[in-house]
Amino acid sequence: MGTLAAFATFGVGFLFRPLGGIIFGHFGDRLGRKRMLMMTVWMMGIATACIGLLPSFNQIGWWAPVLLVLLRAIQGFAVGGEWGGAALLAVESAPKNRKAFYSSGVQIGYGVGLLLATGLVSLISANTSDEQFLSWGWRLPFLFSVVLVLAALWIRNGMSESAELSISSSRKRCPPRRKSACRSSKRYSAIPAPFC
Repeated sequence: MGTLAAFATFGVGFLFRPLGGIIFGHFGDRLGRKRMLMMTVWMMGIATACIGLLPSFNQIGWWAPVLLVLLRAIQGFAVGGEWGGAALLAVESAPKNRKAFYSSGVQIGYGVGLLLATGLVSLISANTSDEQFLSWGWRLPFLFSVVLVLAALWIRNGMSESAELSISSSRKRCPPRRKSACRSSKRYSAIPAPFC
């Protein structure tokens, strides 16, 4: 039962990714990619740091797993917006003949992040006893993420909005016809389903 609960807690983040992608994508088109990407970093950073500071079950009872699930949902929501927004910004900012290469960095970064996280957990586990790791060692990677969040905020604060979005925002666009929108939504609504 404990293993099932652990996997469910881990999986809840993935359930909220599509929702984050939809909402941040919607506002990213209207308010800009940069603003949304700054927001996703803040959300991810605060949620991750709070997981590292979360009191134990012995201290606050069932509130501990409830808060953990809530924080994982916030993480997943932020990642959903981060992934799509970062990929779009990379494509829109890239030279015409290098768009695919630039956008691949988002996917590569995800894999590199997993490898680094696994390596850090393995390093902490190797240098602590089982009791120490269960008591406080598991918290260290979550708290260390604060450094990465600050670095990400500093980098993103200095970047500019994509030229393509700026151009498209300045153009006066006619609202789509209702019939056309309904027809298109029926045709394409099932495409993202296998990737959730």
